[in-house]
Amino acid sequence: MANEIDAAGFPAIDAFDGIVQRPLFHASRRPKADQEAEAGNNAEILETWRLTGVVFNDEGAPVALFAQRQGEEKLRLTQGMPLDSGWDVSVIAADHVVVSNVDEEVRFDLWEPRPAAPPEPPKDRRRIIREALDEKLEEKEQQPGSGSTGDEINEK
Repeated sequence: MANEIDAAGFPAIDAFDGIVQRPLFHASRRPKADQEAEAGNNAEILETWRLTGVVFNDEGAPVALFAQRQGEEKLRLTQGMPLDSGWDVSVIAADHVVVSNVDEEVRFDLWEPRPAAPPEPPKDRRRIIREALDEKLEEKEQQPGSGSTGDEINEK
């Protein structure tokens, strides 16, 4: 069927399957053998490791901190070092790390920090005024010989 020609004189769409299967932006332009297996590799490395931080060493070079999700192994890696079999650290940025193998790249984003404790709700305006008046009343009572009962403050 690939050699059939339609009424307008063009080859059938099936004739272009070989071209469509070749990746446009890959240097070899060879069809990928098993796209699902490669997607599995991406998922596998993301499920195995997590990026826990990015710090700078004494020379000022960035260091990526990785930890196993289901284990206790922790790694301190600089650019070019291997994370896992076939995966090397290619980019270390302040908020992410990119690891790559021969054919593809995987981006690890830093975990978002835990939310801070919720802020204290704003005080009611009346409460603020009441607290200020109470403070003034205490100051007045502590002054020797003031003889004030606090009525003067409440009347103002």
